Amino acid sequence: MKEAALILYECVAAGEKYQHSERLALCQYRIFLLHKTMSKFDNLAAAVQLEPYIEKLDEEIQLDAVKDLANVYNTIHHWDKVYELAEELERKVDFQLELQSRRRKNKKRIAFYPIFTYKAYANLLKASVCEVRKEYEKALEFAKHYIMNF
Repeated sequence: MKEAALILYECVAAGEKYQHSERLALCQYRIFLLHKTMSKFDNLAAAVQLEPYIEKLDEEIQLDAVKDLANVYNTIHHWDKVYELAEELERKVDFQLELQSRRRKNKKRIAFYPIFTYKAYANLLKASVCEVRKEYEKALEFAKHYIMNF
């Protein structure tokens, strides 16, 4: 059913392309998720297509989208982009934590993981990039942040 879903999302995205709506962004994210199972280069093309729509997604879905983008760039060893997305993920988590402290406790969350998981994962991504760059002291600092978030 993935091929049928992909066709459906692509049709909706084509119909919405001039709207710059959250629905278009969500379609682009779902297209990206459906492409993730394909080759690394298909994943890269889907990631590039998704990037302009990230900010249009719901704030909590943005956490998953940025994490998924970072994973795609990580698989193709595009370290600068991984680091940049890890920092963006960390900023978005800090914003969500600030929002969470202000809103009602009974509001249903839509992010896949608990908020702290995204912050820890951002630190883990940064540590892995620093390790590849042979910046071991910096990698240890990020790894410590990762451990402290758990």
